[in-house]
Amino acid sequence: MTKTYEHDEDPAEQRLDAWIADLTDHYVRHGWPPITARTLAWLMVCDPPEQSPGQIAEAVQASRGSLTSTLRVLTTAGLVRTVTRPGDRSTYYRVADEAWANSWQQQLANLQAFADLARDGMEILGADSPRAARVRNAYELYSFFVQQSEPLWKQWQERQKGQS
Repeated sequence: MTKTYEHDEDPAEQRLDAWIADLTDHYVRHGWPPITARTLAWLMVCDPPEQSPGQIAEAVQASRGSLTSTLRVLTTAGLVRTVTRPGDRSTYYRVADEAWANSWQQQLANLQAFADLARDGMEILGADSPRAARVRNAYELYSFFVQQSEPLWKQWQERQKGQS
């Protein structure tokens, strides 16, 4: 990742720069476009937490045009939200307070959707047929993780209520 800080000689800033690069690489390895990954990483640590498109574009060294699509994707995914200020016609962006809960819920929904597809495949093939064995393995794994995750999700929600 390109440097996003003015004080490249500051070791703390260099470590943060490296962390942003690592987080960007993590998301890129999981199929995200680099600009989307860099933007989310930047918004996680920027100061102030609300940034204009111009500030974000400068920090992540992207064109405003590509950033528009990126911000739309991150906003639609519930990871980023828009902020307006009285008397200011600009729109600012920040990581949504519920970003990580939204992300987890989406991942859990994806696991459930795959388990449902695998179940349907087993029904089509005949649950006990040799052809269904590979599908059954997928179904059992994904169903297990969905079942185990639901109580954890409820525990998390209760924990968050207790901290409010």
